[in-house]
Amino acid sequence: MTRGSLKVLEEANPCTKTKFYYVAYLEQSSNLWCWTFDNSSDRMIARNVEKYYNKADCLAAINVVKSIRVRRPSKERSAWDIHRPTPVRGRTGHE
Repeated sequence: MTRGSLKVLEEANPCTKTKFYYVAYLEQSSNLWCWTFDNSSDRMIARNVEKYYNKADCLAAINVVKSIRVRRPSKERSAWDIHRPTPVRGRTGHE
């Protein structure tokens, strides 16, 4: 199975009721491991933010996400919040 130019090396078992599944793959351009969470139509719902040097760490990250069963509140950010520089502690910019 391929995803664009990426070769999928391992696919987790689909969930029985919802038909969602995780895909772990080795990204050829960086030689680092990544994962996605896809639905039954093979559309990506979520993906990793960080990449992993080894397969075991990638699979461990998938297991962390799988273990979250409690509903979490949703939060919204504006584009300004995402791109605003983080202030340096102890400096006000007025020195």
